[in-house]
Amino acid sequence: MEKQFSYYQFQKDLNYPIYLRFENFEFENLFVEVIEILGFQKIERDEVKNHNLSSSETRVLKIVSASSAVKQKMELAQGGFSLSHDEVFHSLGLYDVYIFKRVAMMVLGERNPLWELGVTDTSDQVALKIVLNRFLSQSMAMLNVAAFWGCAIEKGFISQSLKECQGNALFIDPKNKKMISSGKVIDIDNDFSILRLIPTRAEQGTTMTKENFYSFLSVKTIYPDPVYKPEKLNLAIYDIANSYQGVFYPEHLVYGEPKKEKAI
Repeated sequence: MEKQFSYYQFQKDLNYPIYLRFENFEFENLFVEVIEILGFQKIERDEVKNHNLSSSETRVLKIVSASSAVKQKMELAQGGFSLSHDEVFHSLGLYDVYIFKRVAMMVLGERNPLWELGVTDTSDQVALKIVLNRFLSQSMAMLNVAAFWGCAIEKGFISQSLKECQGNALFIDPKNKKMISSGKVIDIDNDFSILRLIPTRAEQGTTMTKENFYSFLSVKTIYPDPVYKPEKLNLAIYDIANSYQGVFYPEHLVYGEPKKEKAI
């Protein structure tokens, strides 16, 4: 009997060739909420044949319940690059391995369109969002799209740490002049700004130099490999730095004045 797969496409209206694939309906239902928040839309089975799932830019993430062997590998995993308290990235030549401790392990290869994600725990929706955003950041990099942690504001976004933004990623597509945040597509203009918050008493922001802005974006991209960045991602960062502006912005203008401790 032929297996029936379920497919979801990222930002279907923009035709990005990025997909999720499920083989188990009950397991799929555990992800519906988080993948819809991120901007994935289900493709009907009769539509799938119209999509080229084997092109060099296509990425299909097969999501399955982790086997006992995968769970053991996650528990014994050592070394690699620490991306955060819970995340580890291993570059192993022809393929890479990304692990979110106690939640999931993803195997991916730049030359292989089909990647696999084994999940052990579906209860932590923030963790699942982080894992899927890591997948998206690596997949979208091949389409000249850069991803960052942060929160969207009018005509821009605030750069934040992973902890501060709770796994919310922003995808900047300089070619199509779009920003994608929590599944929403926002048109961006020439006055688009990216804010880097700094502790200062100043009452207004200061614009970064283009060189400073490029360096800042290069460090802040959430692409999981901390050593290697593909040329298309570097070009996207270069285009963003030259088309828009980076701003050093007073932290207190966003979060308000810090509370003072009462004297004892």
